[in-house]
Amino acid sequence: MISDFSDLASQAYTPFNLSWNHASSGDQYIQGDGYVSITSVGTGSPRGDGSFHAVFPGADKDSPFSVDMTGATHLQLTGRLDAGNTSTSWIVLVMDSEANTLGTAKFFSSSFTESFTTVTATFVLTGNGDLHSATYWILAGDGILGNIAAGSFDHLVAVPEPGAVSLAFAGLCGLGVFSARKRRPRVNRR
Repeated sequence: MISDFSDLASQAYTPFNLSWNHASSGDQYIQGDGYVSITSVGTGSPRGDGSFHAVFPGADKDSPFSVDMTGATHLQLTGRLDAGNTSTSWIVLVMDSEANTLGTAKFFSSSFTESFTTVTATFVLTGNGDLHSATYWILAGDGILGNIAAGSFDHLVAVPEPGAVSLAFAGLCGLGVFSARKRRPRVNRR
């Protein structure tokens, strides 16, 4: 799990230039109960090129920990489209402590509905791809000025290749069958 979006109010990392600020400071995202919404607040109008930045769970915003994401080939984002959205996509970037981008995943808005839906996107490595040093992550709009980004999100998870998960599960099932056969008492037949 990269984030359950429940602690972004304390996670906002000030050295980054935030374009979606927290609701208490005049803002473009609001913290819900276990989720975060990108939506108009007061006279604010969130745009498709907005973003917010956070550290990984358990890290202090001034001295964050690194997280080993080695083996992650996909990201899963659970979210919904909110009224007024015209942004065509959401981008997640994973960064190291030097603000180098380690990998990105693009989620198309058309994959989400008005109810919370989990969408999986390919995690594309960039730069040196050293996922041992993942420290920050960013959720950004599609970068098209004038589009309104309106959505709510409650989970962001890093996952390995879906095929690898199926293969591992099949292997575990095979081991279970083999183990059960081995334990079965033998019946002597004459």
